[in-house]
Amino acid sequence: MNTVTKYMKIALVFLILIGFIYSLIEFYPYIFAKTVIGKIEKVERIQIDVSILQNSQEKIDPQFFSFAIAIKSDDGVVHTASAEDRQWAAVSNGLCVTAKFYPYPPWRLDKSGTFYGARLLESHICN
Repeated sequence: MNTVTKYMKIALVFLILIGFIYSLIEFYPYIFAKTVIGKIEKVERIQIDVSILQNSQEKIDPQFFSFAIAIKSDDGVVHTASAEDRQWAAVSNGLCVTAKFYPYPPWRLDKSGTFYGARLLESHICN
């Protein structure tokens, strides 16, 4: 009976460890996201040279709404990210915003240290 309990505890610890590692890998961008508050330096819509043929059952490719975002925070740092969020079309340079930036995980070596999926949380006129 003691041996069975010992192996059950080891199996439970192993399952918890696997769950933790899976969660860290799967939810890395959300765990390490940063909130950026500052003034928009540049919001540039990325132009894609494609023709859009759409019928009622096809969705528009989200890359059609790609933006490059640059926000200058109060400490003078310019934070940049890419976004596929249509809300960025509603703001312009000079507005103050609060945005959430999601980092690429370090195992994505080609994009490590950069941010994507910038979400506009709030915008207002700067004081």
